[in-house]
Amino acid sequence: MKIKVMLLTFMIALLSVCPAEAKEPYEGKAYNTYNEKIPSPNIFLPQKVITGIDLGIGQLNKPADVFVDSNNDIYILDTGNNRIVILDQNFKLKRTLDKFYLNGQESPLKDAAGIFAVPDDNKIYIADRGNERVAVSDYNGNIIREERKPKTEYLSDDIVFAPRKIVVNSIGTMFVLSDNINQGMVSIDSEGVFQGFFGAEKIQLTAQQKADLMWRKFLTKEQQSYTSTFQPTEYTNLFLDSEDFIYTVTSLETYTKAQLKRLNPNGKNILPETVSYGNRSAEMYNNVMTVSALIDVTVDKDGFIYALDKNFGRIYMYDEQAWDLGMFGKKDNIWGTFSEPVAIENVNGKIIVLDNAKANLTVFEPTEYGRYIMDAINYHYKGRYEQAKEPWQMVKNLNNNYEWAYAGIGRAEHMVGEYKEAMENFKKANNKSLYSISKKKYRNYVLKKNFTLYTCTLLFLLIGGYILIRKRKDIAKFINNKKEGRSV
Repeated sequence: MKIKVMLLTFMIALLSVCPAEAKEPYEGKAYNTYNEKIPSPNIFLPQKVITGIDLGIGQLNKPADVFVDSNNDIYILDTGNNRIVILDQNFKLKRTLDKFYLNGQESPLKDAAGIFAVPDDNKIYIADRGNERVAVSDYNGNIIREERKPKTEYLSDDIVFAPRKIVVNSIGTMFVLSDNINQGMVSIDSEGVFQGFFGAEKIQLTAQQKADLMWRKFLTKEQQSYTSTFQPTEYTNLFLDSEDFIYTVTSLETYTKAQLKRLNPNGKNILPETVSYGNRSAEMYNNVMTVSALIDVTVDKDGFIYALDKNFGRIYMYDEQAWDLGMFGKKDNIWGTFSEPVAIENVNGKIIVLDNAKANLTVFEPTEYGRYIMDAINYHYKGRYEQAKEPWQMVKNLNNNYEWAYAGIGRAEHMVGEYKEAMENFKKANNKSLYSISKKKYRNYVLKKNFTLYTCTLLFLLIGGYILIRKRKDIAKFINNKKEGRSV
């Protein structure tokens, strides 16, 4: 009996120090060709959640933005506490900036909403919305430059300059999103000279709005003054990549196409605009019909794009050509989920998401399944097509309903000339366009391979036909003689 009690006590003690396997806080999903969400292994899962208490600096208060600099340091804009919290790449506290000075006088932040840092220049750019300025600070909190509302005829006197997001390119030009300004980003060069507006968003009209616009043509000016006008939708956030291309997201809650863009230096979008980003259709969420509202975007060193959806609490993952690879994340009260996600960044292969309401930072790492997908795509874009096959095969083994695995294998086979095999995989992927390309290549390959046989056969038929035509009378006479029993 004593032995049984001792064994039971030992087992209870063992269980107390060996936590049970954690349940994944959300189910993985991916889209198929028919815009249906199908079950999928998760591509990313939360690994840790960081609070101000964990960092020893007191609770964060309505944090609004997060940024990762070229040294992989992490900047949290702790808006409610009017401070900036800086972590190293291992999420350890480096320093806190809670005092700012302008010309020797204290100049605190007020409702700051966006942050960008260039450590090589010892500069931190802050979209200080409440103070109606962009504040450029050094790492000691000294504001060395202020940018106020640009003096231009394109901004009327009654417009308030309220910067909320900012990026700075390699030559020091600022691109600022401001409340109340819908002409695009305010562009200011390194000398503080206003350069104009960049990347103005086009107006996206619903069918009803188009009809209303048509009817406005028949109204008097007085009548038109009582009707609504249609303004361009403002960008909600920005991300600057290593090539000075600016990614933007637009929170269009009635329109899903072109919510995500990549703007070249001329302001032209080079991502597909016919693609539906985010959740591809409205769905019931918490008993309310809900559509996507993308609030932030980040791009990792391999070109993978991660778009944050504030309405669903999801992160949608795309490759550099806007292939929809899957989604992860969820709004909930449990560990590893969101209440009010506001910003997303990436550091050393990890994805980090800032939550305004929960006042924390959630760190996601790719799963084995996610790594296989990323490895396969990286091999493909580097031209190592044969090597791409193996990780795609592993993806298929883990999820045989994942169409991109078949398409990925098919693309690898196509690039090495295995067109027939590629056609079969494109068929399984329900990808008609890629199937047609491989089919055309396969047909040309077969024709080329059998050119001599086809040519000889054609010549034989042509010569034979020619002889039959020339000798048709003799042949007919011969047949008739045979029928009548006469010798030829």
